[in-house]
Amino acid sequence: MFLWILRALASMLAGLAIFLGVALLLFHLNLKALLDDELYTNALADQNAYERLYTEVLTTQNIELVWAEVSTDAGYLTSSELQGLMKTVAPPEYLQAQAEANLSLLSNFATGESEELELYLELSGPLDRVVAATVDLIVTKVEQTRLVDKQLIQGLAAQVEGSPYSQEIAGALEAISTGGLESQSITDLTGLSEDESLEIFDQALASALDNNLIDQRYRVALEQAAPQLRQAFKTGDTKQLLAEAARTAAAAALETALADFRTSLDRDGRLDLVPLLAEELADVDEEQFQSTVGGWRDRITEILARTRNLGLIVLAAASSLVVLIYWGRPRQTARWFYVLLIMSGGASLVFLTVAYFALPGVVDRVVNSAWMVGQVELEGLVGLTLDIALSVISTRLVALMWYAGGALTVGVLIWAAFLTWDITRREHQNEQKALSEPDNGNEAVT
Repeated sequence: MFLWILRALASMLAGLAIFLGVALLLFHLNLKALLDDELYTNALADQNAYERLYTEVLTTQNIELVWAEVSTDAGYLTSSELQGLMKTVAPPEYLQAQAEANLSLLSNFATGESEELELYLELSGPLDRVVAATVDLIVTKVEQTRLVDKQLIQGLAAQVEGSPYSQEIAGALEAISTGGLESQSITDLTGLSEDESLEIFDQALASALDNNLIDQRYRVALEQAAPQLRQAFKTGDTKQLLAEAARTAAAAALETALADFRTSLDRDGRLDLVPLLAEELADVDEEQFQSTVGGWRDRITEILARTRNLGLIVLAAASSLVVLIYWGRPRQTARWFYVLLIMSGGASLVFLTVAYFALPGVVDRVVNSAWMVGQVELEGLVGLTLDIALSVISTRLVALMWYAGGALTVGVLIWAAFLTWDITRREHQNEQKALSEPDNGNEAVT
């Protein structure tokens, strides 16, 4: 009786040890999977995150909210125009390429493939698109501006000097520098003579150049582009003048401004994000930041090694204990193992399946939580973030379900193998017994 109790206690201890070993190995595998960039790139792609960033997060309403907080020029560019401009400069495929490249760099650092953390944004392409997209936007706004009928022009031939039309054109030229137009209409001056048109242009240009509120780079570009602009306005075509101002002066001013920014890029046109993160997140220099994140990486590497080694040691020790408990009784040893595999694998599979299907409902409740939504100003950001997190968690749950299903399958196969062997053995014994019974009967008669 005492031996039976001792064996039962030892079996329970071995079972707990095996669960602990398996838990350590599963923790190791999941932590290692969380360092793999493929887990996140697949989640972002599955959730169509790059398109949803524009359709759900950077909506016209959210852009208007942010733009009103960071700029006083919100009246010049509408939120719809800003959304279109951003999507042209940084389209979803560009966002995807940058996200996947940086996730790969982050994964390489976390797994020890690279010694230092490297994160970059490739900005040469977007910067090249900024000028063209902005100019196209301004030209479109010029073309959409309503023209006042040229028949309303009165007495300009004798009153060119100080003409209100020159002030109107000067205001439009000044508005070009901000990407918009101050007025919803502009006068069509194509009815004037060439001399009158040029006189009005000269007055308008001088007025615009005297305005110190305009960005100095735009004023320089406007002055340099004066010959082309003067030529464009010879016929009094106001829209042609403003479109040419956008293509020359505004474009040149943007190029100059971007040239200053390009000096912060490397020779491949990339912006190094690590110094920015060091300053914004930790308020330290890059060297200190690299040292800090390197320490985190070393601790994660240490945890991975310890959980793997400890898990294997615990499993080996527990398995050895089971063999010692049932020494000389291989069938009992095998039975202990397949019962444990079937029970633990089956229970885990049921639990993980329930969690997998219940998880979306939990996320919906979190998304609809007034507290959670109230903490984020941009509508749609919480939903997109949680959907990505849901995709990551679901992927790991599926992987764990495969592990649990594998354990259950192995347990069932071992049980089926022993059951088949036992049935075959019994049938063989019955056949042997049936063959031996007639002989015993004959001997008795004799």
